[in-house]
Amino acid sequence: MSTPEAKNYTISTLLAIFFIGIAVFFDATKLLLLLVSAVPLVGAPIGLLASWVDSMFEFILITVGLYLAGAYKGRNAMSNGLVTMGMGMIDLIPLINDFPTTTGAVIFIIITSRIGDKAEQLKNTKRNIVAAQKRQEQLRREKLQKEAAQRALQSRQA
Repeated sequence: MSTPEAKNYTISTLLAIFFIGIAVFFDATKLLLLLVSAVPLVGAPIGLLASWVDSMFEFILITVGLYLAGAYKGRNAMSNGLVTMGMGMIDLIPLINDFPTTTGAVIFIIITSRIGDKAEQLKNTKRNIVAAQKRQEQLRREKLQKEAAQRALQSRQA
């Protein structure tokens, strides 16, 4: 069972919630790994390595998921791709990668995708209105031509 909203957006509401949940989970994992890094001697290398592995897995999972969802198509493809690359680069920098950049990037991509979808809907609506106006004008002209032909026929008969 799909909702009408799911048909209107590239990334449905359920899928958006899923991606935001994944991003929050991975950002929380990075914060936990920051606490592991605070352990003297062994914590720093283990925490750093685990944080990088976490970042790589997160980047691949979110990028492939958003690609399959269609976030990198249409008008926002370039901006969404740049945001995703920026997210991946930030995740490689120690200590800075502990900020919730992934959650911010996913939310940005979802919002821009929704804005692009709405713009496309408005564009299609405008096209439909223009097409309906042209059709209405054509019908009006045909009606006038028929009336003129009937008048001409009546004037010949009279």
